Amino acid sequence: ESIKPLIDFVRWLGRQTSNFQCNALLDAMQNTNLLPIDGPITGVTHAFFPMGIFGYMQYKLPMLPCLRQAVLSPFLVAGDVEQYSLLAEQNQTLLFSRLDQINQISRQKPIALQHVDSYVVSDQAYSGELNTDFEAESNEEALSVDLHAKVYVREFAKSSELWLGSANLSHRAFHGNVELMVRLSGKASEFQVEKIRQELVDDSNLFAPWVETPPNPDEAERLRLDQEATHIQQGILLCQLSAKVVAEDNFYQLHLSIGGVPAIPESAAVKITPMGMSDYIPFQNGCFIFSPFQVETLTQYYVISIQIESMIKKFVLKIDT
Repeated sequence: ESIKPLIDFVRWLGRQTSNFQCNALLDAMQNTNLLPIDGPITGVTHAFFPMGIFGYMQYKLPMLPCLRQAVLSPFLVAGDVEQYSLLAEQNQTLLFSRLDQINQISRQKPIALQHVDSYVVSDQAYSGELNTDFEAESNEEALSVDLHAKVYVREFAKSSELWLGSANLSHRAFHGNVELMVRLSGKASEFQVEKIRQELVDDSNLFAPWVETPPNPDEAERLRLDQEATHIQQGILLCQLSAKVVAEDNFYQLHLSIGGVPAIPESAAVKITPMGMSDYIPFQNGCFIFSPFQVETLTQYYVISIQIESMIKKFVLKIDT
């Protein structure tokens, strides 16, 4: 009964895909306690949240104001960190992430970290010199160098909750991406922000207080190119874009219309192609034809490539077709 929402979701997924692996997974779920808990936790309930899946009930993480909160996320977006920190009382948000992510936010939007206590993966964790009192069979088991976990702990006046799953701290993850999350809820003393900090920082040395490091010349140049590419990307998102499929005698053509393209620096090369094709065309005002086109490969998604000097940045854009 406790994992019925998860079973219902996998059963629904199996109906959409006719995937025998879903049936095998269902059999395993109905005969196994999936949650890695040694016995029941008194007073703790859990709920399953699949998000962003077309055709399935839409869940979005409820982000209510709280007293204190802690976030562990390997990837961050500056504006979303700022907005999320405002949900807790002033200076009551703890952020655990990678050094490059927090450094980048500090340089792009320092105000985002104004009410946040930030921690980064420690040098001891990277070198394997962790506190031997930490309960792990090996240093390697305690932490992968490529931080991947996503954890959200939130304290309220009379309750607390722990979110685990795939969503990074970003608006896109919370409201657009396909993500899977589990929420554990309990009394106020069940999930404590200070206890999380103590375990991750004091007891295990997995994380250390963040101290900003100045960018080296290579990193500063990469950051400059990335900011320039991001500026171009923001302009592209404001363009007028449309596409349609035209049937010819024995084949199809894809007609792509582009308008309102902003001025693009001469140092940048911007191209576009339908997803699944490799024939890029320059991103500029006009109507362009992809022919012949395999209509069975058609999606409404297109790949934009921005190249500035040696850096190439790609992103996916949806165009109604």
